[in-house]
Amino acid sequence: MKIKRKKIAVSEIIGVTLLLGMSIAMYSVVQFMVFSYPFSPSTPSVTLVGSINETNVITIGHYGGESISTDAKIIITGGLNASFNASDDNYLNQNPSGRSDLWEIGEFLIYKPTFFVSDIDLIHVTIIDVETNSVVMMGYIQGGST
Repeated sequence: MKIKRKKIAVSEIIGVTLLLGMSIAMYSVVQFMVFSYPFSPSTPSVTLVGSINETNVITIGHYGGESISTDAKIIITGGLNASFNASDDNYLNQNPSGRSDLWEIGEFLIYKPTFFVSDIDLIHVTIIDVETNSVVMMGYIQGGST
């Protein structure tokens, strides 16, 4: 009795190899596209505390966390409307280290309105870090009575 050999399995192995090669190639292209996309930096973790004194001077202090750029945008609304950078017109009182490019722990931003506004009780403050394009502080500052 003579055994006949059939070559059917060769085409199946070639088909599986081609499908596997195409899958690996597609996965590589997708991975390259996803991981080459630049991700934005994370929002800095910072503790900022604001207050209003009896002469309507607004003070925002940096009490902990990461340093943020002095290019941070400050928006004040409610009773008075102002928008400025922390470094504009020396609003930021620097600590003795003398660095002027970062708002660091122990530094205070002091805003004195150019006009008198009587009885500011509640203002809304938003601080935006321009490097990460994210809001680092948003809330209300309420004036207290003496």
